[in-house]
Amino acid sequence: MTLDNVKLFIGHDPGAPYDKAVDALTFERARNLKLRDVEVIWEEPAYDRWRSALRLEDVSGLELRGFSGRPARPGVAAAVILDGVEEALITGSRAASGTDVFLDVRGAGSRGIVFSGNDVRNAAVPVRTAPEVAPRAVISRNNLVGNDR
Repeated sequence: MTLDNVKLFIGHDPGAPYDKAVDALTFERARNLKLRDVEVIWEEPAYDRWRSALRLEDVSGLELRGFSGRPARPGVAAAVILDGVEEALITGSRAASGTDVFLDVRGAGSRGIVFSGNDVRNAAVPVRTAPEVAPRAVISRNNLVGNDR
């Protein structure tokens, strides 16, 4: 599956019975997923259940290129959550202003993740890995990071 050139605006209508979104985009049990030039923008008023811009679980063969976004609110989640993701390339992506953690990697099955060539100057923490993630599961190189972080 490929999503290319998508700009997603997430809004909240307290009176709508269908308004149950927690993460802006969620992909589960996918193979060879390509997300290119995807941007997530959270609108006001913020919904108290909103979390991450992008959540991927049990994905193999991920290409995330040119992503731009942040979590819904500071301190609530990472902009991008990978849980049980293997063989992934994350490149050309940008942390939007207000990002505490850009990439959060979870799950003992996560491996082969390359985080390279991203602009994470607006993220307090560019990459966070959970304790169950193997030490070399994520390779981070050639990213633009803030000087004071």
